[in-house]
Amino acid sequence: MAHFDGPRNKQTLTRRGFLTALTGAVATAALAACGGTATPTAAPAAIAPTAAAAAASATATQAARSTIGATTTTGPTSTTAAATATRATSPATVTTAASPVASATRAGTPVAATPARQINVAATTTHIQDFLKNVGVNRITINGILKPNVDPHDYETSVQDAQTISRAEIIFVYGVGLDEFMDKAIANANSKAPVITVTAGLTPLKGDDQEPAGDPHMWFDPTLAQKMVLNIAEGLAQFDTAGAAIYRQNAQAYNAQIAQMGTQVQAIYNQIPREQRKLVTNHDAFQYLANRFGLTIVGAVIPSLSDAAEPSAQDINDLIDEIRAQNVKAIFAESSANPRVAQQVANETGIKIIDNLYGDTLGEPGKDGDTYIKMMVADATTISNALK
Repeated sequence: MAHFDGPRNKQTLTRRGFLTALTGAVATAALAACGGTATPTAAPAAIAPTAAAAAASATATQAARSTIGATTTTGPTSTTAAATATRATSPATVTTAASPVASATRAGTPVAATPARQINVAATTTHIQDFLKNVGVNRITINGILKPNVDPHDYETSVQDAQTISRAEIIFVYGVGLDEFMDKAIANANSKAPVITVTAGLTPLKGDDQEPAGDPHMWFDPTLAQKMVLNIAEGLAQFDTAGAAIYRQNAQAYNAQIAQMGTQVQAIYNQIPREQRKLVTNHDAFQYLANRFGLTIVGAVIPSLSDAAEPSAQDINDLIDEIRAQNVKAIFAESSANPRVAQQVANETGIKIIDNLYGDTLGEPGKDGDTYIKMMVADATTISNALK
C-alpha cells in the first residue's frame, strides 16, 4: 500500500521487506537484505500485542538487524530499519508525551527512561509528530516538516526542510500520496536515513483524480490510527534496539488512550438524533469518520479528497440542491482551509457554516486540537453541537 515501493539500488532493502521484518518474518527480512522482494503483510490487527507476539517481534528484530548489517536506505523509494546507520549528534531537547484533552482520562502512562542522547527524527504530518511524541517520549527529538494549520495537500518543501531531512537519523512519512513531496526532498538532501511509512499495511478507501493512491484521511478512524502507532513503534524499535521494549510499551499505553477516546467520541456523536447525522464538508476528507461513528456524508463543497481542487458551477448547484433536499443543518470547513466557497453555499442555502474543524492538520499549541486525541474530541463536540 505504501507509495515508496521500489529499491534505489541493488543493496537497498525494499520498504515492503522492512515492513515484513517489523511484523516478525525473519526469513523475509533476510531475503530483502539480499536484494529480494518481500511480500507485504498487513499491519498488526491487535491493538495491544500479547507477550508472545512481543517476544517474537523482538526475535525478528534481532535477526533482521543481523541480516541487514551495514546496509541502509538511500531514499524514500524503499523502507528499511538501519540499526547501524551513522547517527549525527542531535540537540539534547527532551520530548515529552502530549497530554490528551482534559475530558479523556489517561488509560496508560508512557515509559520515559532517559537515554544517553535523543535520536534525531524527522516527521511530515502533525498527526505523525504527535504519535511519535507519545511513543518515543524522551528517547527522540522530533523535527516536524509540516507545522500546525499547514495543509499537506499542496505543500512545497523549503530550504529549512532540506536541512531537517539531511540531519535526520530516521524519517517518518505518512504515505497514501499525502506527503509524496518527500520523495524529491529526501533525494535532493542526499539522505541515507531509513524512511518509515506509517500507513504501511493499511488499505485506504478508493481515491480520486487528485489522490489516486487512495483516501489518505485514515486518522479519522481511531482503530487505523492505532495501527499507525504500532508501525511507528516497530520502526523505532528496529532502529534503536536498546529502547525497543520501551517503544512497544509506550505504543500499547497510548493506544489504550486512543481506544478510550474512541468510546468518548462515539458517545458524543450519539447525542445527535440519527436522522440529523448528516455532514456537508469543505472537502471530501471525512469518510473514515463517518464510517466509524455512524454519520452520513451528504456531499462536499470541493468534491475531492484534496482541498487544492476546484469545484465547478455544476458541482456547487448540485450540492445546494442536495442540502435543501436532505434538510442539512450546517456546512463544516477545516480551520486550515479557505471557507470562501463554503460560505457562498451557506449563504445560498441559509444554513450556518462551522469553519473550525481539525482535519488534515492539528491545531497550534494551546488550541483545542493541538494533539490527535484532543482533535478528535474537539471535532466531535463541534459537529454534535451544530447538528443536535
